[in-house]
Amino acid sequence: MSSKKKKNKMERGLTNRHVQVMAIAGTIGTGLFLGAGRSISLTGPSIVLIYMITGAFMFLMMRAVGEMLYQDPEQHTFINFITRHLGKGWGYFSVWSYWLSVVFIGMAEITAISHYVQFWFPSWPSWMIEIGFLTILALVNLIAVKLFGEVEFWFAMVKIVAILA
Repeated sequence: MSSKKKKNKMERGLTNRHVQVMAIAGTIGTGLFLGAGRSISLTGPSIVLIYMITGAFMFLMMRAVGEMLYQDPEQHTFINFITRHLGKGWGYFSVWSYWLSVVFIGMAEITAISHYVQFWFPSWPSWMIEIGFLTILALVNLIAVKLFGEVEFWFAMVKIVAILA
């Protein structure tokens, strides 16, 4: 019985390096390069002020969620807080709103990737690039968390270096 317990035990496959760089790059997003370039060309450098104001609000919101988690560690997500303090209807709405936003953001990211690939290979159809990257992402996520962490780490480093450059 003890050997069965060890077999089913979950392990941490991500290192601190993976988590930290993925957290930084997760805020950047692949579509940022497309969106920021267009925004800067239309508004000039004032868009940086808007990004800073939005970032400050997001920082304050994350601090507030952190304080709530500290106060009530039984709640594990912001959805739990919404459901507990505002009711099940708002919690249900929040779950589906969050799910839809993640799906839409994911599709926007894959569309942005196809635009980048078409820069180098303009004859490739965008739908084929998008399905290819979606398949690669699904396989990387299904194989092993350590592989996922490494792939995400290096994609994140590309984004960070591009921003710094």
